[in-house]
Amino acid sequence: MSYSRRHVFVIVWLVLFVCLHIFLKVQQHEAKPKSPFELGTANESADTAPLTILSEEAVSSQIEDYPLTVFTFWETWCEPCASEMPLLNTIYESHPEVQVIGIFHSSPSEEVKDFIKKYDIHFPLMKDQNKTFHKKYKVQGYPTLVIIDSEQNILHEAQGFQSEKETLDPIYALILKTSEKSL
Repeated sequence: MSYSRRHVFVIVWLVLFVCLHIFLKVQQHEAKPKSPFELGTANESADTAPLTILSEEAVSSQIEDYPLTVFTFWETWCEPCASEMPLLNTIYESHPEVQVIGIFHSSPSEEVKDFIKKYDIHFPLMKDQNKTFHKKYKVQGYPTLVIIDSEQNILHEAQGFQSEKETLDPIYALILKTSEKSL
């Protein structure tokens, strides 16, 4: 069976397309911050996968890599905090150019793991042991949402319960503004 040049050309283009698609998926996956710290063990199943916990140094060093960083300050006992987690998951998963980090202070590791599993949180977290970030961003209650740019300028902040619209509108507006600047 002989293939014409046209058939070979189409097959080569299909193979290149598939390779490019795989390459882009891998790049998108690797664009999310990696953590040197985890809660959990390597033997856990997919249902109880290790929780990504970033160090203060890792968070500080990654800020300049993103045009926007969204910090949510929360604790496991805070019910309004739980309601904003799915919204921030959406931002994290649909906008790889935006870094989303959940920052907690006093919640015990087991409670954090249960909270993450219950609310299916995918974005990385940071335990602010010494309240360095809490003090820097003047957090006085939970939840607190702070959005900064790559130069650590505060672009938006909100303390206390926010509706879905009040949570997402400023984030999407800043994403749009940032993308317009990069054009």
